[in-house]
Amino acid sequence: AYHFVLARQPEHPRGLALLGVLGRDAGALADSQQLLERACQLDPDNGQWPLELANTLQAAQQLDQALAVLE
Repeated sequence: AYHFVLARQPEHPRGLALLGVLGRDAGALADSQQLLERACQLDPDNGQWPLELANTLQAAQQLDQALAVLE
C-alpha cells in the first residue's frame, strides 16, 4: 500500500515514514534511515518521525546520531 502511495506521491511524508518503519522491522536499516530522514525534512512539525528515525539509528548501533536526532 505504501509503495502505491509513493508511486503517486513520491514526497508523501507519512508514506515515506511508514515504509521506513517497515524497512527497519525487516532489517533494511540504511533504507529505513533514508526514508525517515526524508519524512522528517518534508514534515518537520511531526514529532513521530524523529522518534522513528532515532529508533532506526539505535538499531543500527548509531547511538550518537540517535541522540542528536532527539535533541
